[in-house]
Amino acid sequence: PVGEDAGGDAAGGEAAGAEGGGADGGGADGGGGEEAAGGGGAAAAAAGPPGPVGEVEGGLQLKACDGECCRLDIFHDGAFGSICDDSVTQVTAGIACRQLGFASEGASVQVGGSGYGGSGTTPGTGAIWLDELRCAGTEETIFDCPHNPWGNHNCIHAEDL
Repeated sequence: PVGEDAGGDAAGGEAAGAEGGGADGGGADGGGGEEAAGGGGAAAAAAGPPGPVGEVEGGLQLKACDGECCRLDIFHDGAFGSICDDSVTQVTAGIACRQLGFASEGASVQVGGSGYGGSGTTPGTGAIWLDELRCAGTEETIFDCPHNPWGNHNCIHAEDL
């Protein structure tokens, strides 16, 4: 899950989970488990998101926000799908928040670790597009981070980021 301390608006839909923001104004501190990365802090930059948002290849959107936690979905092959929390670190949070147009300072996400709902996010349905997301911090977008081939995963939706 990705969220935002300041609870700013998210581009491309609702919001996604850790400590970055969502369109519904929800921040997030997620649940227990490993930590991943996300953006937090200030509202979206005046110039808009620097990376793809919404229904474009690699575009992000925040979904299923409950005011505290949101799921991060990514667009691929004509549909949104989820991102598995396997191998996700705090670095991923900063990249996701920057891509969505949020400040990345202090960004963090909570992921389920062993899965099964531990992340505090509402599990998605449909495709799980990315697994083993290994961002180094130099990537401009989540799409640029090394990962398993699209749709190749060993996850269930309870492990959604």
